[in-house]
This record gives sequence, C-alpha cells and structure tokens, in this order.
Amino acid sequence: MGEKNDTMCSYLAVPEIFADFINGILFDGRSRIEKEEVMSHDSVYYEKVVSGNGAKLKLNRTRDVVKGIAKGNKYAIVGVENQNKVHHAMPLRCMEYEVAEYIKQLKYIRKNYQKTDGTAEEFLSRMSKDEKLNPVVVIMFYHGNGNYEGCTDLHGMLDFEGENEVYREFITNYRMNLITLQDIKEENFKTGLKQLFGVMKRSEDKKALREYIEENADEFSHLDEDTFDVMSVMVNQKDLVKYKESCKSERGEMDMCKAIEDIREEGREEGREEGICALVAVCKELGVPKEEVVVKLMTQFSITKEKAERYIEKYWKI
Repeated sequence: MGEKNDTMCSYLAVPEIFADFINGILFDGRSRIEKEEVMSHDSVYYEKVVSGNGAKLKLNRTRDVVKGIAKGNKYAIVGVENQNKVHHAMPLRCMEYEVAEYIKQLKYIRKNYQKTDGTAEEFLSRMSKDEKLNPVVVIMFYHGNGNYEGCTDLHGMLDFEGENEVYREFITNYRMNLITLQDIKEENFKTGLKQLFGVMKRSEDKKALREYIEENADEFSHLDEDTFDVMSVMVNQKDLVKYKESCKSERGEMDMCKAIEDIREEGREEGREEGICALVAVCKELGVPKEEVVVKLMTQFSITKEKAERYIEKYWKI
C-alpha cells in the first residue's frame, strides 16, 4: 500500500483514535462512539475465483481498517480505506467491500437456520422474516494533497453516453463516502488526530504550517509519541524521529516545537561549519599565517581561541 497508507492504517486501528476519527468525520465532532464500543472485526474476506485452467481458487482480500461498533444490543461495521493517490475504481471497490460484509453475515444466518422453523418463504430464503443484517459503512479517506479527481460514484464509472443513457434511471447509483483533507475540520477531533490533520492540511505551505504550529504551541509541546511518529511520516519529516529522545518529557510527551527548533539549529550549525571550512581554505590558499586565521575565525564566528584552533587543525589539511 505504501508507507503513508500503512502508517495511517496502523494509527487508525487504535480504538481511541478510530472512535475519534468516526466522530469527527461522520458526526461533526459529537461523541456518538466511545473507544470502549470499538471492537475488533475480521478485516479479511475470501473470494472464490476460477483460474484459466478451470481450477477453483480461494483468494483472501485484506481491508485497511475495519471495526465493529457495539452499542447496547446493536452492532454495526465501519471500515476505512486509506488512499494518498486517486484510485479510479474506488467506488466499485468500496461497494465490493460492503457487499462482502453483508454476504458474510447472510452466510452465518443461513448456516444457523433451522429448516423445521418458519414459513415456506423463510425456508426458501433460509432466514426468518424478522432477521436483519448489521449495517455496514465504508469510508474512503483520501489524504493526498489537492482535490480528488477520480470517480466518486458507480454512475461515474459507467458509460452512459449515446444509446446507453436510457439505462441510467434503472441502475442504482452507489455513492462512496469520500472524505478528503480539505473536507476535514481539525477542531472536530479530540485526540492527536487534531494536530495531525492540522499539519497535513498545511504541509505544502511552509509559512502556513509554521504559523499553525506557533499558534498552537501548547498542544504541539505535549504530543503523544504515536502521533509524533505518524506525523513525521505523513508530512515527509522523518528527520523529526532523530530528535525524539531530546524532546521527550518525563511524562513521555513529545515537544514537537523543540524538535523543529533542534532541526533548525542543526541546519544553522552545518551552515556555520561550512563557512568556517571555506574561510580556512581561502586563507591557506592565500598564504595567511595560521595565527591570523585563528583571529579571523574568533572575530567572524564569535568562537573561542581553543575552538578556532581545533577548526584550523581539522580543515587546514583539506
């Protein structure tokens, strides 16, 4: 799937994060689902296919993130498919996942159906009139940059041009539940998703990103480690991981503001050392005595004599 999709899947698989994601996406931030109500659910389903030589094969397909929601005596299945690139067949894929879940439930009901019970119609259906399937919701989360330019429903994938237009009204249109970064309101979230989505939405605009982090410095100074790690991958800032230990508090919280400042300081230090190396090389080429070069380094870079002499020893032979 790719590192970003794998990272997002692992993060959303945590019950607390998953509940917050669904509340923020589907219910405008209202706490309709609690983390204790998020249950593990089988993310693999099997598909029977026939190979070219006629052999029957059983293939398994794995979903990105699927959870059961147990509320009272009711149960629903909610899945999230993560994409950072446009997938032109995604409406059909989401529809396939929903149907597969319903078929799985129907098979279970039929397997446990008692033939001696019920009416002829129920015997034919192998399920009672009052039995119901649990609802299935599939969310397609596009976390790539920019607009989603692919089809968003089944009709968008079908050729209705010319003579085919007459069939449109007879074909039920499946619409996938598409959510993009632009759709997300980060204020709807209560976990690290709030900071993560805020950063992801501004990752292409360095000025906006810097201002967002500075405006929310208190929150970014107390990030949980998982969010910190996910953020470093999702916004292409893997260098942040190198500074984890130096910016971790005694409580295990991550200070992203300090990590960013450490990166800036390292960049300034690297630029400073490049300047020192260049000055030493030029002075050596011009025949300037080492003693004078030491003075120049002390003056231009505000360093001690001992440090200047160490730089001379380091770069004079280059």
